[in-house]
Amino acid sequence: MEKIRHLRWYILGFVFIATIINYLDRMAWNCTQPVIGKLYHMDNAHLALIVLSFQLAYTFGPIPMGWLMDRMGTRRGYSLSMFIWCSAGVLTAFALPIGEGIKSILPISGLSIIVGFAFCRFILGVGESANFPVAIKAMSEWFPTKERSLAIGSFNTGSSIGAMVSPMVCAWLYLAYGWQAMFVIVGSIGFLWIIGWMKIYRRPSEHPRITQEELAYIQDSRTDEKPAVEARKLSYLEVIKIRQVWGVLLMRTFAEQVWWFCQTWLPTYFFQDRGLDLKKMAFFVMLSFVMADVGNVFGGWTSSTLIKRGWSINAARKTVMVPCGLLMMSAAIVPFVSIYPAVLLISMVTFCYTSWSANQLTIPTDVVPKSAVGSAAGLAHVSAGAGGMIITALTGLITTRYHSFTPIFVLIGIVPLIAVIMLFVAVGRIAPYQKGGLPEAEKESVKEVCL
Repeated sequence: MEKIRHLRWYILGFVFIATIINYLDRMAWNCTQPVIGKLYHMDNAHLALIVLSFQLAYTFGPIPMGWLMDRMGTRRGYSLSMFIWCSAGVLTAFALPIGEGIKSILPISGLSIIVGFAFCRFILGVGESANFPVAIKAMSEWFPTKERSLAIGSFNTGSSIGAMVSPMVCAWLYLAYGWQAMFVIVGSIGFLWIIGWMKIYRRPSEHPRITQEELAYIQDSRTDEKPAVEARKLSYLEVIKIRQVWGVLLMRTFAEQVWWFCQTWLPTYFFQDRGLDLKKMAFFVMLSFVMADVGNVFGGWTSSTLIKRGWSINAARKTVMVPCGLLMMSAAIVPFVSIYPAVLLISMVTFCYTSWSANQLTIPTDVVPKSAVGSAAGLAHVSAGAGGMIITALTGLITTRYHSFTPIFVLIGIVPLIAVIMLFVAVGRIAPYQKGGLPEAEKESVKEVCL
């Protein structure tokens, strides 16, 4: 069998495409929920219930799905994850009969179409919750430490690109073929990916098409890695007691509300409050997420450059996060200006959020021992999901009652300020955790993670 040079980068390409598909399937509902909701006489409170069903599964799904991915392995586990969420995407086209079937079995009140959509979005959230854990696992198998952060950062850009292209793609499919066909077409893309993934993916030591040079490079690089010092594995309770960790949990609960609102409710805002048609709405949403792509790169590059120039981690992270957090407050002005300035303001908010997030996500690795990074990151994921559910519930209730997104934009303008306050009051100094007398060897290991 012919060998493939630089095979690890082909693997990265597949994971990158999977992440785009992940967001394309996720955004298919978000981009079309205002027109589908109007078609079936659903108000924003009903739409919020459907979104909440996805967020609930996505927030807590990594716990069982992460365990399952470890048991099945990267090749089969990723395929199963993709199969679950793509099947849920396709089944969304049949939300009405699915809802009627569920109501015939369970004593559930409400419109059948809402029950059907909520069920399908819940299954979608379960499947999609495994994407990032299993993708990171694939990168850890194929990339040595010195290339791993680049690989993870590269595939993670697929989330912003997926959010950027999905409004135009979904709007075109909806207008050309209807909403049912849109869900079937978008959902089916992943099945093609599964075929390619099952053909190309093996662990490096088992892959028949890897060159000896690349295999040696991966293995030799790992041989040179210093083993993580595991003096004592910290429990979840001990991890939460670390000031910077619970500070991050509080901070993300507020900050993440900005992102969840933007990716979930911007299409509905443009459609309902601004009176835009589906095409114009999709174009303006796309512009907003273009700036999110730029911010993701800017935030990470700026803080990394400052650290390389000798700045402390604490100073570098906060130098990016504080102005970005304060600029996100401009969301409160959006309802009071005309459409074009509003789009510019929203684009600045998404840019500042992703710049903020690029640094916010690194704080657990900056602070806790290697043995606790996974626990801290998992807890942070749950707090972010909780923030998303809070803003979704509030948006549904408030916009249904007042028939306007103005109060929500004012709220979105306030929560970044609270997040900035939490950065100083709750998180405090961003530095390696040393309380409790960690052994010197483990302290050095933590410092290496930070630097």
